[in-house]
Amino acid sequence: MDVKEWVLSQRENMLDTAMELMKIRSVSEPGTREHPYGDGCAMVLDKALEIGKQMGFETENHDYRCGSILMPGRTGQEIGIFVHLDVVHEGNGWTTEPYKPVIKDGWLYGRGSADNKGPAAAALYSMKYLKEQEEPLEHTIRLYLGCSEERGMEDIEYYTSHY
Repeated sequence: MDVKEWVLSQRENMLDTAMELMKIRSVSEPGTREHPYGDGCAMVLDKALEIGKQMGFETENHDYRCGSILMPGRTGQEIGIFVHLDVVHEGNGWTTEPYKPVIKDGWLYGRGSADNKGPAAAALYSMKYLKEQEEPLEHTIRLYLGCSEERGMEDIEYYTSHY
């Protein structure tokens, strides 16, 4: 099956995944030691890692500051795909409920649909496609799931200093 056919065959699953993530109010805000960016960010990170694990990928939770979904390659080198799961405060003026995603006139509406939960789902499904091709990869692919992009990217600073 070529890429276009595969994407079309996975369209509903990809939308469902994006919508699962979008239902979680993951506004990055000061949290606790266990959940440094708030409970919502911890919940969405748990959900994304769970979905990655269900797809057969290795997952890592980096102290609830960020996470990784890994597709191992033959070398120790990595190719990184960077996305984030936090959103800014929802503000006013919504014509739909911000955390009840809907598809209307062919468009997906809800918090994070374009920035950045929808793209996170697309990146994960890109990895799933590669996995299903069963072609060995030269380098590991790491899908990095940030939780503090909207507040200054402390998550990536933490990751690079600890990992």
